[in-house]
Amino acid sequence: MLDLEIKDGIARITMNRAPLNALNPELISQMRKTLADLAKNRECRALLIDSAIDSFFSNGLDPEAMLALDVPGRADVFRSFLSLARDLYAFPAPTLSAIAGHAMAGGAVIGIATDFRFLAEGKYSYCFSEVKVGLTIPEFLLEMISQVTGPHHLRSLAMLAERFRPEECLAMGLADKIVPRENLLIESRKYLLSLSDRPLSSMRSVKENMHAGTLARIDRFLESQEDTFFQFLGANFEEGLKAVLERRRPQFTD
Repeated sequence: MLDLEIKDGIARITMNRAPLNALNPELISQMRKTLADLAKNRECRALLIDSAIDSFFSNGLDPEAMLALDVPGRADVFRSFLSLARDLYAFPAPTLSAIAGHAMAGGAVIGIATDFRFLAEGKYSYCFSEVKVGLTIPEFLLEMISQVTGPHHLRSLAMLAERFRPEECLAMGLADKIVPRENLLIESRKYLLSLSDRPLSSMRSVKENMHAGTLARIDRFLESQEDTFFQFLGANFEEGLKAVLERRRPQFTD
């Protein structure tokens, strides 16, 4: 479900779960273990995340897997996934998402959790689509988005769950660079290699200081059993997931 390569100090994690890179518990667990191992690997001076699936970076959490679970089971999956986002956000080296296809919901979260986002040219969308499936977005995740785009874009990005093309992502700061699809991996690697003239220990320390407050909020969320977020895993969420699978408009209860 994922491939790993370490070359020239850059660890490349390639998501490879056809057809949509939907994030099921097994893939989430595999990514978390890989990140934990890489965080202790002295050969790893930077991290690159991409996709082996044409047209999709990741379509988010697997709706079939979530519908097969009861509400406590869904809460466990979300804790695991948001722990993965924390692992990425706290990774002790520069991180970059190379995105050449749709990044939806959980896929958008993976992207925002990395330090940089390089997008390929093309007709695809970046979207925090949680509201469209009856979910809410935790405060710490809104903070992570705001750190990248500024708070003035949160209404359209998060509350309205609007889709954005690569050029729009660049304009709002969500993308750091747009390149031709065939050059995406080359340009991503080139950028990460260019950071090697800076001491990793210094970059790591600054990153820790930049993220300290948000990481503390993530930890409180993950330890909580009562956060408002977990109240959104019932009927509306089920209807939103079924609508995705059936390719229809959801009929929410409120």
